[in-house]
Amino acid sequence: MNFYFYHRYREGYKGVNRVDFERARQIVQSGAIINVLLNGSPVWIESLDAEKNKATVSPMDGTQNVLEVPIGELVESPSPLQM
Repeated sequence: MNFYFYHRYREGYKGVNRVDFERARQIVQSGAIINVLLNGSPVWIESLDAEKNKATVSPMDGTQNVLEVPIGELVESPSPLQM
């Protein structure tokens, strides 16, 4: 994540919203492509774990890396990313 994006995100920059468990559930169930970022990079939410409050995500950069991350690390951004 570049510094500008991180700084604006931490300030509550318009259009960038932290994802909570309920919103993550809505995103997964919607079937739509919704811009979700992890450290500034787009990811696809594969599954959710309510007990751990974690999401299994895969980067949309073509790699096969699957990560389990705290849901609070995910942000939702409008398309295209507005900075």
